Amino acid sequence: MTVCKCYFGTGPNSYKFTVAENTPLEQDVALDPELLGQVFENLLASYNPETKTTARKQTGSFYTPREIVEYMVNESVAAHLREKVGADWKDNPQTISALNDIKILDPACGSGAFPMGILHTMVDILKTLDPENEHWRAIQKQKAIAETEQAYNIGNQEDRDYRLQEISDIFENNSSDYGRKLFLIENCIFGVDIQPIAVQIAKLRFFISLIVDQKPDKDKDNFGIRPLPNLETKFVAAHTLEGLENSLFRTPEIEKKESELKQVRHDYFTANTRKKKLDLQKKDKKLRNELAQILKTLNFAENSANQIADFDPYDLNASSPFFDAEWMFGVKDGFDVVIGNPPYKQIRKKILSAKQYPYSEGKDKGKQNLYKVFVEASYNLTNKDSGFTCLIVQSSLMCDQSSIHTRELLLSKTTIEQVIEFPKKSSDPNAQVFESVLQGTCIILFKKQPPNTKHSVCLSVDNNTQTISKLDFEIVLQIDLLALKSFGYPLPLVHCGEFKIWHMIRTSKKLFQVLMDEISKGDLNLGTNANTFSPQKSTVKLYRGKNVHRYQLDIEVDEYLKSGFFKHKILANAKNIMLVCQEVTGTVDPRRLIFTLVENLPFQFVFGDTVQKITLKNQSQSKVILGILNSRFMDWFFRKTSTNNHIGGYELEQLPMPDFTAYPTECERIDTLVDNILSEKNSEGTSDLEQQIDKLVYKLYGLTKPEIEIVKGIAK
Repeated sequence: MTVCKCYFGTGPNSYKFTVAENTPLEQDVALDPELLGQVFENLLASYNPETKTTARKQTGSFYTPREIVEYMVNESVAAHLREKVGADWKDNPQTISALNDIKILDPACGSGAFPMGILHTMVDILKTLDPENEHWRAIQKQKAIAETEQAYNIGNQEDRDYRLQEISDIFENNSSDYGRKLFLIENCIFGVDIQPIAVQIAKLRFFISLIVDQKPDKDKDNFGIRPLPNLETKFVAAHTLEGLENSLFRTPEIEKKESELKQVRHDYFTANTRKKKLDLQKKDKKLRNELAQILKTLNFAENSANQIADFDPYDLNASSPFFDAEWMFGVKDGFDVVIGNPPYKQIRKKILSAKQYPYSEGKDKGKQNLYKVFVEASYNLTNKDSGFTCLIVQSSLMCDQSSIHTRELLLSKTTIEQVIEFPKKSSDPNAQVFESVLQGTCIILFKKQPPNTKHSVCLSVDNNTQTISKLDFEIVLQIDLLALKSFGYPLPLVHCGEFKIWHMIRTSKKLFQVLMDEISKGDLNLGTNANTFSPQKSTVKLYRGKNVHRYQLDIEVDEYLKSGFFKHKILANAKNIMLVCQEVTGTVDPRRLIFTLVENLPFQFVFGDTVQKITLKNQSQSKVILGILNSRFMDWFFRKTSTNNHIGGYELEQLPMPDFTAYPTECERIDTLVDNILSEKNSEGTSDLEQQIDKLVYKLYGLTKPEIEIVKGIAK
């Protein structure tokens, strides 16, 4: 087929427009996925003056770059095939049958990047193993014979003959990829998204992918171009995270209706006339209503029965308020692969079912984010024996306190294969994964099967769209991660060679918490107490995080406390020696921990909640601990489990502290060096003193020279 190539725009950001989106490789790509994805992105980015927001902000949707899609698709399909066929799956003919049987779902499919990537990868595998489609065609004919067995046995040969002739026509009168694609789409690939427009764009991608592989013949009706399949029962608009109130239960009558409905939707895929489609839609509606009435008579929840009756996959503008894989796709035992890029959006707790999501919704504390629930939903949706999930989500999944029990689910009930982290900002701006996402992200690949004691997780950090093709992994026993329960089950952001050092320090040192008398986010909430301060000068200064620097506190401030407020806080601050730090620092900033010491100030003051404030039980240790907190080593250690911009009190409490009694000389020296730094007004002139402290801190933690080199090579 001759193709026309066009280009939209000029310069390096031009989009190629061909009609052959037929390869996962970096070649000319038709209706380039980047183009359709950008169309979807632009629709989401459109500002709504009524709501004063964008659809992207409302839904948390972001288009996934092609390099990330390809990696996730390749890894998840390969993991499944290794499980089903064996390590030799690339050369084993059994892989062809395994591909025919696979069921893959994108639970938040958006514009269809992952389903399309899945299609092209599986086509490529089939092309390699079965270049003439000999085995693939035979499988489809065997399936047609099996599906028409009942009619054939009672003397009706017409349906079987028609189906077999259709299969012959599909393979003989079109390009070799057409038959591969058509049956993969029919049997293997499914998508859900809450936005109907996203589902329509995804279906468009698949339509175009099929059209380009048909061979026109001017001597035939319609130039020999086959009607496009109907994808309404392959891609549905629905709320993935809301299930039916009751699970469908089985009676012979229910199973009969379900079987009839499944056949109607199977037939609809290939219905090629308007009349056939309308007839099947009417049958579908009739069967839905009949099934709902049967369920009601059996005391099935009326709301769920009505939802079943109301679910109309043929209404292109509707989005179902629930999702049920068995009811909508006929998939009873779960999917072999669940893959995608779910929304990143905070929602209120208790909106979703704690019964359905006992970890992310039931046990996790703090703010709820949709991506966490999608992780648990994907676990629920995969095959109970060995289903794989591959998602790209916020990297807060790895270490945040709000994700502790989601990690508990992953570490205790799944076998984690890979975790690949991408920072908020890439060192190479041209290789940034998401330009519009304000947080770091990570890919996680796991199998729905509890880990054995010898299983290792592959961790890779600080990546981008370029490094995804040449990853460096730190190999860590999953049982070692599971044992870190008291620290919140972290998946640490460790480079190669770092885990042993981090784990040794993490598990052998006492917590900073035991040395603290009190820790708080400043003295007042800057939002709720906004009426208590102003730029008008008074006798009480208000310090924000921006006023705190390493070993220094600004003398001049912009705001002051009004008279009569927080008197007890002012008095306490005057009496205590305090360690204070900025509560907000960027994950890619040169320093995460920015501490100074506050004592004997000649004026009154309070701190806002953008400052963490610590008083120690033994305040004579304040200077040596300040030196440790501002050291390169502690900055390195803190970054291993910090995945957001905040310096949380719980994070500071869990910092490891050395045994001061074992190193009295070193501690005394650090105390003196810190004293010198605090008295030195020019912070640029203290670098030599700080380097001396760094060396002493390494000694306090018992690091060897090779271990110090590892830390120094990574620490910024």
